[in-house]
Amino acid sequence: MEHTALLPGWLRVVWVVASCAVALVHLRHVWVMTGQRRLWHIGHVLMASGMAYMYLPHPVHWIPHEAGAAAFTAAATGSLVAAMSFRLRESVLNPLWILITVEMAVMVYMFLPMTARTPLLSYILVVYLVMTGIGWILGRWDRNYRPASAQEAPRPIRPAPPALRVSLVTMIGAMAYMLLAM
Repeated sequence: MEHTALLPGWLRVVWVVASCAVALVHLRHVWVMTGQRRLWHIGHVLMASGMAYMYLPHPVHWIPHEAGAAAFTAAATGSLVAAMSFRLRESVLNPLWILITVEMAVMVYMFLPMTARTPLLSYILVVYLVMTGIGWILGRWDRNYRPASAQEAPRPIRPAPPALRVSLVTMIGAMAYMLLAM
């Protein structure tokens, strides 16, 4: 995370504030949601907090790289286990769990030492994140945000709340920019 020293201070502040705002949006959802959506939002609070931390100036970083990587490895594993558990219980695999699992893996990658990262993989991850963000902007993930179970009749697709879309695109932007800055 020493790469943030190469960023202008004002830009780091913008990304820290934006990431904290994202965490607050998802904390509100954690408070009011239940079930798998609550768990999904908890994952986004964790990611937004991790992004805010990564954009802080290097002298403030007190979490070892290994601990950050281990925490997000556990979160990625937990996301995958949640995806499979909900799939078994509800007979439907919600792709949002796959997205969050990959995003948690991207967080692991960002906590790795600079020598363990490659430009090619970083660019591939940026493209993935941008495509995911475009999907949120265009409402392509809305049907998965309020999924019906296999036993329920199909429901009309309701758009995801605008604050949710903006928060997810903001977090994805913070992640993509961090990968490019590395």
